[in-house]
Amino acid sequence: MNTETRKTTIPSLEYFPTTGKTRFYYNITTVEIEGETLNTANFVEVDNPTRENVINAIIRTQYSASTELAIHRKQAAQEPGAEAEFLQYNNFVNQAKAIADSL
Repeated sequence: MNTETRKTTIPSLEYFPTTGKTRFYYNITTVEIEGETLNTANFVEVDNPTRENVINAIIRTQYSASTELAIHRKQAAQEPGAEAEFLQYNNFVNQAKAIADSL
């Protein structure tokens, strides 16, 4: 998972013309350490800033494409432990959707 810490305010998104990527920040927090304010956030970068691409980028911070497919395969085959693994994955996907919708 990508994280950035700054002394300045972190925006919800930034465009980087040199790379052509848009960076989306989420889970933004502010803390005081020894009288200094620090802002920290997780972020993902996408080439084409659509809701779907942001959701997929957030999912990839936790699950590779092959792991995601394996979770679905295990669920379909009703392997032992697959239900719990799928529920954990599905909860993360729903969180990713909620983050994308809030940006």
